[in-house]
Amino acid sequence: MSLRLSLSCGYYDRTIPVLTKAVVPDGIELEVPPVRPGVGMGSPEADIYELPLPTFAIQQMHGHTHMGLAIFPTRRFFQQLIITRADSPLHSLADLRGRRVGLMNWYQHGLGVWTRGHLAEAHGIAPSEVQWFTNRPTLFDLDQETGARITVIPPERSHDQMLLDGEIDALIHEQSRSFLDQYPTQLRRVLSDYKQVETAFYRETGCFPIIHMLCIRREIVEQNPWVAGSLVRAFEEAGRLALDAIEHGNAVITSPWSDGLLQEQTSAMGRDLYPVGIQRVGVEVERMLRYLHEQHLLARPVGPGELFADDR
Repeated sequence: MSLRLSLSCGYYDRTIPVLTKAVVPDGIELEVPPVRPGVGMGSPEADIYELPLPTFAIQQMHGHTHMGLAIFPTRRFFQQLIITRADSPLHSLADLRGRRVGLMNWYQHGLGVWTRGHLAEAHGIAPSEVQWFTNRPTLFDLDQETGARITVIPPERSHDQMLLDGEIDALIHEQSRSFLDQYPTQLRRVLSDYKQVETAFYRETGCFPIIHMLCIRREIVEQNPWVAGSLVRAFEEAGRLALDAIEHGNAVITSPWSDGLLQEQTSAMGRDLYPVGIQRVGVEVERMLRYLHEQHLLARPVGPGELFADDR
């Protein structure tokens, strides 16, 4: 008899096979909500759901109701998402020292964590040397040792308009491309050569920055230790199917140049940029957790073994 569990996660090419039940985890019958393209994140009411990795790690320090699954459906390079005004003097990440930077959602957003970690490592810029403008307050009160200067903007103000008006100097946002399309003569990326920069970052660190992860109710894993491995194998198979579909016919996605883009990506960074399983992604998880501690978002150092279920 299969174990019945509910799943709530975003609709991505690498999750579609599981959401449509083309891939079924061994020993598990998944209940999934109606598939809605374009919808990301998940509902914490489900047994298994998607949420940001920083949020999960921070919450775990305040209670242990869930365990992490080393399945990461959302990853983003932050370098291409940093934009500024066309007439701005900013042309490198080193130029962000002493600047006013907008960050979508809250200070602990994954894009912000990765950006601040890289600024500190690569350019010696401490988080306190930048003034941060967010939409929401932090999930929990920050340790005063962080020294972070955070301004929560009022609801009637938008980051893109603040950038246009000169109230902030740069913006890190998942919708940066949309802002560039909307204001093609007024805004630009800070890094015009972002592909080369991102490729170099990947080769140097081994990281395609993780943003979201899946988690599962702790009691389910405690009662059924095999569950994590079954789910990881299922999502690994879903990822293989997604790659196979793209590689065997560019009609699968709505781009006439997908073959060339995929070839360029594979040459620069390898075939599979969405590995799963804690043995394959330990370097990236450890770096994120280290950044969270260095930025005083975690009160003490935390290792993957404390947060993630054994999926071997």
